[in-house]
Amino acid sequence: MGDNIKILRKLAQKGAEEYYGTPIPQEVNDRLEYEFGLLTPVMADMMLDARQNFSYLQKMGYVLSRGISSIVMFCIGASNTDPIKFGLLSENFDWGAERLLYVYRPIEGTPNVDLRKLPLDNEAVFDILKRGETDKVYIPDNDVVNPRLRDFQPNNFSELSIFFALLKPGLEARLKTTRQQPDTFAGSDLPEVKSILKDTFGVRVYQEQDMQIAQAIGGFSREESADFRRAILKNNEEKLSEYKMMFFQRASVAGYDAESIAGIWNEWESSGRRPVSKSYITDLALITYAKVWQRVHEQEKQ
Repeated sequence: MGDNIKILRKLAQKGAEEYYGTPIPQEVNDRLEYEFGLLTPVMADMMLDARQNFSYLQKMGYVLSRGISSIVMFCIGASNTDPIKFGLLSENFDWGAERLLYVYRPIEGTPNVDLRKLPLDNEAVFDILKRGETDKVYIPDNDVVNPRLRDFQPNNFSELSIFFALLKPGLEARLKTTRQQPDTFAGSDLPEVKSILKDTFGVRVYQEQDMQIAQAIGGFSREESADFRRAILKNNEEKLSEYKMMFFQRASVAGYDAESIAGIWNEWESSGRRPVSKSYITDLALITYAKVWQRVHEQEKQ
């Protein structure tokens, strides 16, 4: 079964060269090596099967997304979401290799949508979204989404992603106030935390932000921060107790004040304000944008 890892590496190398160009950027190479360091033969088999199924459905004309952040999956053509472009961190990707989150057929008479090449700055698309006119787009829960889109007024793809993340219970109350009021997240006055939250209006929206804060303030490694995220999601009290001690000790040694350290940890412990996976939300926003883009294209032809 080890041969499949070799096959996967060749496919990923070829895909990276085709998409990112040669020489392959260092960031892409580093991510590839990191993920290959985590791969097992079983996971490689799953990825190759996922690639085959993904390719078959795309040839049938379906638009697909997987809701997973993996540079290997993207480079072999088993995912349409570029983790570099969207700032997604590598995750426990064994955490959906065979899963398809969103599958739909394009509107008849419109061109197939290539999610990898689709421009994400079409003003007509955002005009429809800001008017909350998504009834013909078949977004889940249109009755809930449309009025909140009108309130939030997303101006770009990043804000559309934030919008869907904030629909989560416990975060949805911020939809109207996100732009007008600074967030009360403990530690948000720290330069490192402020930098991590700046693209989401100072609001802690994504699980990946928790990982970044754990690395920046608590000195967690990439592997530790990923395991820490899983411990939060599974409410693993034993693991969380270990990571709490680690976070407090390392942050104190790094010179951060006790109030900020405790405040950040208390925020993480608040189950009602737990953020969502950025890879999942990015795919939801991408599919939504693609559907509206097709509606714009259909209207232009009439």
